[in-house]
Amino acid sequence: MPRVLLVDDEQEILIVLDVLFSSEGYDVTSVNGGPAAVEVLKTERFDLLVSDIRMDGVNGFDLAKLAKAEYSHMPVILVSGYDLDRTETDILEMGVSAFLRKPFDNDELLSLAQKALAERSPQ
Repeated sequence: MPRVLLVDDEQEILIVLDVLFSSEGYDVTSVNGGPAAVEVLKTERFDLLVSDIRMDGVNGFDLAKLAKAEYSHMPVILVSGYDLDRTETDILEMGVSAFLRKPFDNDELLSLAQKALAERSPQ
């Protein structure tokens, strides 16, 4: 069962994501905000990171860089409800597996997660 780290600074979104991934059989850890995610990433290993981009302190881009530097095998899916100063192509060139805009389609997110896990490089 793949371990998924879910990161968002909106509790309501975290609850939706947690229920979504848990109901599909994933082992889920949900954390509120980037700084908390950094602490969890220091002590636990995950198969997938799903993170909001725009958060105070440590944003989703920072988490993606950390994940790629420390755990190159771990795919990253970033989501955002805001217009960004980067294009989707720029985001994907960072090594991110996928980018979705909020509100996202749950089935599409699950499909992207399954694809990213299937394509990940070995640990």
